[in-house]
Amino acid sequence: MAYMQAKERRWRKLKIALLVLLIAGALLGYIGWSRFLREEPQPDWVRSTPEMRFKYGSIGAEWDAGIPYWIFYVIPRVFPEKFPGPGGYSSLGVAWEAGQELPIGFTKKVIGFPRVANTCAVCHTATYRASAQENPMFVETGPANMLNVAAYFRLLVDVAKDPRFTADVLADNAPPEQVGIEVDPGGELLLQARDPDLEEFVKIAAEDSEELEPLEQRRPGVLRLVQDPPVELEPRQLPVQVEL
Repeated sequence: MAYMQAKERRWRKLKIALLVLLIAGALLGYIGWSRFLREEPQPDWVRSTPEMRFKYGSIGAEWDAGIPYWIFYVIPRVFPEKFPGPGGYSSLGVAWEAGQELPIGFTKKVIGFPRVANTCAVCHTATYRASAQENPMFVETGPANMLNVAAYFRLLVDVAKDPRFTADVLADNAPPEQVGIEVDPGGELLLQARDPDLEEFVKIAAEDSEELEPLEQRRPGVLRLVQDPPVELEPRQLPVQVEL
């Protein structure tokens, strides 16, 4: 009788232990999925018109070629000398609409955390002005006559190789808590409240940056977005005919 009771107690403890392990495993799995794999739809305004969808809609590149948003954000602050000129990303000749957080052809999508990737609109949005005093006009599906795509890829590689590309440096240059300003087109990105997981993101990125290979492996994922890389990676200055 005593033996059976002792056996029953051991079996009860084993079941409790297994239940605890199952709950802990499920909890850890949910946390991992939520922080790194949870996919959220883009805002409705991105899908409001075919033109907006073309310029800012995700094509799935965030999964294998996405850059953590906060790393993308601080690169112009920490590495301004690596850009072709002043103005951060605008010095690359990207098309940037007034009031938009990112240039045309750059998407922001949450997959566990906010990520920035590219679409075909990067190379296929033309820019022109009817006069020097007017704001630039953008033509969807036109040739990106001002864009230097090769300089953007070189920028990412040079940043990853820089000894300042560390979690501490990037976190120190992230926007402060509860700060917000309007977007200055062609200038800095919109300041938002600091993401609580920022330090974790930059630590992961910093570990990858210790070897160039991880970033080099991502580049084909971005390069696949252009139709003819040998041609389209060349900086172009093409005339745009405008009927007035």
